Amino acid sequence: MKDRRFILALLVAIATLLFNWGTAIAAQHEHALKVGKTGEVTFDKETRVGDLAFKPGRYKFQHRVEGSEHFVYFVEWTKSHPSGSLGTPTPHPGEVKCRIEPLSRKVLQTKVYTVDEGTAKRLTKVEVRGENVAHLF
Repeated sequence: MKDRRFILALLVAIATLLFNWGTAIAAQHEHALKVGKTGEVTFDKETRVGDLAFKPGRYKFQHRVEGSEHFVYFVEWTKSHPSGSLGTPTPHPGEVKCRIEPLSRKVLQTKVYTVDEGTAKRLTKVEVRGENVAHLF
């Protein structure tokens, strides 16, 4: 009888853990951010990429390959001028190494994916127009 109660308690504990894990995974739903033709993206909340944190603002996405390694960084842009130009770049705070995941076809439009992380967002993936890989963080 004690063995049955123990097994039942163990099954309930496992079911509770699986339910909580599934709920946590569902809460991390990815959001795609619109990226302009020249790689500009607007973060409406603090956004983290690897160890870097970006305040809300307008950024230009940059991608660099060195050998077989891929890196990304974001350059912050000041507010645009009345003439319609993008503004002026500020130095980027650093770059982040990323993993590459093959895709079944070339990307038609650059997209930046984020998940909510409390009051901030975390960048999880970047797909670059014309490439057949996703950059994962």
